[in-house]
Amino acid sequence: MEPISPELLRLNGISHSYGGPTAAAVLSATGLSLARGESLVLLGPSGCGKSTLLMIAAGLLRPSAGSVSFAGSPHLAPDPRIALVQQAYGLFPWKSVRANVLLGLQLRGKQLAEHELERMLAELGIEGKLESYPGQLSGGQQQRVALARALLLKPELMLLDEPFGALDSLTRERLQELLLQLWRREGFAMLTVTHSLQEAAMIGERILVMDGTPGRIVAEIGNPGAREPGHREGDGYMQTLARLRQAIGAAA
Repeated sequence: MEPISPELLRLNGISHSYGGPTAAAVLSATGLSLARGESLVLLGPSGCGKSTLLMIAAGLLRPSAGSVSFAGSPHLAPDPRIALVQQAYGLFPWKSVRANVLLGLQLRGKQLAEHELERMLAELGIEGKLESYPGQLSGGQQQRVALARALLLKPELMLLDEPFGALDSLTRERLQELLLQLWRREGFAMLTVTHSLQEAAMIGERILVMDGTPGRIVAEIGNPGAREPGHREGDGYMQTLARLRQAIGAAA
């Protein structure tokens, strides 16, 4: 039996433009690698190509140039081992919480015991909401529903596109803590897009700073303390914030 490679995702020499050959490039000759179980953050201002790079990693967008591999094989289409959580939650307003949470499993022809569903929702703090509709929930509750749907798929890789950007600061911090608890326990890899320095310093073991038009990676910052509970209160968090500010200032 061949050993499993520690590398899960690799993007090499990625360039992309929307439109014809004369369209302006969004990304130019950039890339990344992500290890199994690692949390990697793409940090940068709006318009630098972060979300485009994430959609390429999801297999939802083919790059204009470059290559993508997942688990050692070419990656050109959505993969059932990858779950995507979007900023707008991706919930269907006409479906109940139950139907929204179970949708991913149903599309894959899988079922879930009622007690497992209830346990997951209780862990995420949305027990008792199964028959509610998204419009009846707060933003934080809607994001918890989106996380539940993704987690029930038991992904090897979780992709998160500005997952907490629309939430108030207290709810955002609570959900960051919850996400980290689940990541440490379940062992999936995470690739998160954000423009928040605080969020990057909180959840990224490695942080790639992006800038420019077309977008490119201008700095890489290690942040191993993200693996440890209580990271936000430690010196490592503040040191990472300072390094991120310096990197962004240098790129400006």
